[in-house]
Amino acid sequence: MVLGTLGVFGQYDLQALQFSQNIYQSDARSTAVGNAIGAVGANYFSSVINPAGLAFFRRGEFLISTAFNGINTTSSYLGNQDKSVRNQLSIPSIAFVFPTINKINGKEVTEGWVSNTFAFGLNRTNSFLGRSYYAGKNTKSSILDYYVESAEGRAVSQLPNVTWLAYETYLINPVGGNSYESAMGTADSSYNVTQAKSFASRGAAYDMNFAFAGNYSNMIYFGAKVGIPFIDNVTTFSFNEVNKNPGSNYLASEYESESDISAVGFNAGIGVIIKPVKFLRIGGSIITPTFLRVNESYYEQISSELDTMSIEPESIEGKFNFNATTPFKATASVAIIAGKNGFISLDYEYLDYSTAILSSDDYPFSYENKNITDYYTAVNNIRVGGEYKIGIFAFRGGYALYESPYQEQFKPEKGDRSYKVYSLGLGLREKAYYVDLTWQRFMTNEFEIPYILSSVEVDPATKEMTGTNLIMTVGFRF
Repeated sequence: MVLGTLGVFGQYDLQALQFSQNIYQSDARSTAVGNAIGAVGANYFSSVINPAGLAFFRRGEFLISTAFNGINTTSSYLGNQDKSVRNQLSIPSIAFVFPTINKINGKEVTEGWVSNTFAFGLNRTNSFLGRSYYAGKNTKSSILDYYVESAEGRAVSQLPNVTWLAYETYLINPVGGNSYESAMGTADSSYNVTQAKSFASRGAAYDMNFAFAGNYSNMIYFGAKVGIPFIDNVTTFSFNEVNKNPGSNYLASEYESESDISAVGFNAGIGVIIKPVKFLRIGGSIITPTFLRVNESYYEQISSELDTMSIEPESIEGKFNFNATTPFKATASVAIIAGKNGFISLDYEYLDYSTAILSSDDYPFSYENKNITDYYTAVNNIRVGGEYKIGIFAFRGGYALYESPYQEQFKPEKGDRSYKVYSLGLGLREKAYYVDLTWQRFMTNEFEIPYILSSVEVDPATKEMTGTNLIMTVGFRF
């Protein structure tokens, strides 16, 4: 329940998960095969999964991708269901690849160092596109109860930001001894409040890679990369409550918030692919934890409506800087290559979400880091895909399953944040250029609790999200 409380107040442990969980949307070819590209090679997205795959390039290449991204969200809260849609255009990848083929007396070598490859560019590793809305009638509690519990035992000067805003707008009032009561008072014998929450998010995570790979005797392929990941994410939401009890002093309130997060960091990775026989490739890679420096600008406002007075909204804005470390990733891959007719590939990815860490000079993050350790777990992600070629055309398909990050005993029945990803693609390949088109569909679900009370169980909202991405990649060989 603690980890699901994203409804009204930002939870940094959930942000750590957001930084760590990648649903890749890169170039059209790798996306079409479920991003199961770890042992296939000759694709720039290898720099994210296994940089050794870059050693399979034989010609220089420039590529750029464009995409249409859409997400549909169905939210359920207190017996009501609402739907929301959001779309955008994006550039999920752009890259240059420069292979060098070693020759002796004008003839390509076949033993020793056959070739080496340098590549750099961008890959999109996650999208934060989203929009949702839910509303319902609550007969058990009010957001004012949360403000009272948050303020209890604190002097006014010690109140957290949001609670202080509630105090300044007379939603809670002191009754002596650092105790407070809500604007409802004790006159309302029962709850009858209509609550509504709207949420919107945009932005993405990218990994800018500089990678090098080498081919030894056309049997062993090595690779290494240095990544500079960066994140841009803007979220806005509001939580509105209207009191339907007649004669109450408390009529309505609204909490509004905007958060603008930008982050830049560092990671590195190494990988190897072995080709014991012509048709089989076996790969493995390790990507270090990503070390992020996060800068957040935030704005919060509360407005209230009471029958006894007219109240101006109160607001707070500020900045907060902190560090986030995401888990390391290990990937094992296998691919069966059917000559020029295509391939079938499988990637297994391991990472442990419970090892993510938050830190700051201004805030200890002990509560959030304990939540991460106690509630998150290690996962085993699977990606599988294939390609079949007929002449200059290629037909592709893929599937990926990203497990829930929650430990089994804390996994919600609905909203476990696991992902299922399906993809289909078509490619046209000529000697000097290629064009790839891909359709990708992902499905996931989340839950959130608007606020937590010690005395009353607050009903959660659940969200079912379906995303559709259409990606086109154009590449030129030189």
